[in-house]
Amino acid sequence: MRKLFVTSKPMGGRRRLIGELTEENGEYTFEYKLGGKLPEWYLQLDEFPDLTKVYKGAEVRPFIERMIPKPSFRYIEDLLKPAGLEKYDEWRLLIYCGPHNQRDDAFLFEQIPQGVLRYDG
Repeated sequence: MRKLFVTSKPMGGRRRLIGELTEENGEYTFEYKLGGKLPEWYLQLDEFPDLTKVYKGAEVRPFIERMIPKPSFRYIEDLLKPAGLEKYDEWRLLIYCGPHNQRDDAFLFEQIPQGVLRYDG
């Protein structure tokens, strides 16, 4: 299983851990990691309205598609080269684009960045 940590944009100078995106055998799963109750800073992602649900498969696709361009994107070759990819690889593009994507509410990291606030409930 492969895992990426989903964080918020910096709020008050610090990112917050929102959840985890995993992939196993081609199936994606997203789960919030907010502890037992909501922190005052919680950030609900539009694609995942239920904070207690584990989202799987097709439910996660809209999130993936907002994070990275589709293979049919006109300038995909211009993105693959700096990402160190010879061909389209969705997971590797998530890793490459995740920390600096065009969204303003979620960022992906292979490891939890230093200083990220976690909510332990």
